[in-house]
Amino acid sequence: MPVAPLWRELPLTRGTLLERGLRVHGVWTMQIGLDTPPRVYVDWQDAPNKHEIDVAEHLVVARKIAHIEPGSRKPWMA
Repeated sequence: MPVAPLWRELPLTRGTLLERGLRVHGVWTMQIGLDTPPRVYVDWQDAPNKHEIDVAEHLVVARKIAHIEPGSRKPWMA
């Protein structure tokens, strides 16, 4: 039986994005430790524009950032 991955929300990163005026529901990763996560998922309230994506990618510390728009599949809910 396959084991479901453990997802972790990043509330401080979410708070930083919200403080900058970005409309996000949350920021998630599967990384457990405090190292730079290989991939972070930014869950947007509304479809982000290019400026919002650029700001988020500047502020989020990760090797790869996936942007989840409304109506898209959320991997942590699978």
